[in-house]
Amino acid sequence: MQKPSKLSTSSTPSTISTSDLSTSDLSTSDPMLSYTANWHTHTYRCKHAQGDAADYCAAAVSTGLSVLGFSDHSPMKDGRWSGVRMDYDQMPDYIRAIDEAAAAFPSLHVFKGLECEWVPTLGAGYYADELRDRFGLHYIALAPHAFTMESGTEKWIDTFHWNKSVPIEEKAWLKGYARYVVEAIGTGLFDFVAHPDLLGCFCSSWTAESEAASRTIARAAKDAGMPLEINASGFVHPWVADGNGGDRAPYPWLPFWEVVADEGADVMINTDAHNPANIVANIDRAYEIAEKAGVRVVSAVPLRRM
Repeated sequence: MQKPSKLSTSSTPSTISTSDLSTSDLSTSDPMLSYTANWHTHTYRCKHAQGDAADYCAAAVSTGLSVLGFSDHSPMKDGRWSGVRMDYDQMPDYIRAIDEAAAAFPSLHVFKGLECEWVPTLGAGYYADELRDRFGLHYIALAPHAFTMESGTEKWIDTFHWNKSVPIEEKAWLKGYARYVVEAIGTGLFDFVAHPDLLGCFCSSWTAESEAASRTIARAAKDAGMPLEINASGFVHPWVADGNGGDRAPYPWLPFWEVVADEGADVMINTDAHNPANIVANIDRAYEIAEKAGVRVVSAVPLRRM
C-alpha cells in the first residue's frame, strides 16, 4: 500500500502526557471532583450525533473538564457501515474543526482521535498510515460494535443485536467476541478499548462463559498495557433482561468490571458524548460501577509520540 501524504494540520495548543494526569481517587463523595478528562466525544459527522467540535469544547469548559479527546466514528475506505460514520472525504474538515476549537479554547487540552472497528481485510496500513499518520491523530479507540467468529472473514455479527430476528448463539458469540477483541488488541493499532463489555447486549445473564470471555479480554488488555473503558452512555440504551426477572443497562455491566479488577487492567471512564449537553452525562453512575468493582481508574490515554 502506498503511504498517503500527511496532511498539514496545526498542533494541539497544549499537550500532556499520561504522567500529567493522576489516577482517579474513588474515595471522594463527588465523582465530578475526579472527572477531568473525557476521551470519547463525537460530532455531527457520524450522522447520529449533534454539534461540532467547538460546541463540545464549550460544554467541556463549562462543566470543568480540562481534557477533551475527540473520537468520532472512523470512516472506512470501502464505505462500509456508512450510515453511522463520517465519510473519508470529511476527515480534513473533522481535523480542521478540532484544531480551530482547540485554538478557541486555550484552557482546554484537546486531542484528535477516532473510534474504529478492527477490519483485518482493510489492512493495518489503513489505520497506521491513512488514518493515524496522515491526519496526525493522537489516538485510536477500538470499538467492538461488531465482530467476526474467525479472523479475516466478512461475516459480521452485530454486538448490539439490534435485529431481534437474528437468533443469539450466546456461547459461540462470547467466544467469537473475545477472540475478536483480543486479536484487535494484539495488532498494536489501538490505544484503548471502548465499551469492551458490549457482550452484555447479547448475554441474558452472567455465566461461566461470559466470565471466561471477560477474563480473556481483561488479561489481553493488562498484558498490552491498554486501558478498558467504562462507557457511561450505556445507561441510556434500551435496558435488557438480567436473567433474574429484572432488567439492567446493557453496559456498563458490573460483573465484567469485577473481572477487570481481578485481572488488574487499567480502566478509563468516558461519556461517549453524542450531544454537547451530555458531555458529562451519567458520570456519577459510571463511577459507582468503578467503585463497586474496585478497578483502578486512569485519566489519560497512553499517548504515542507523534
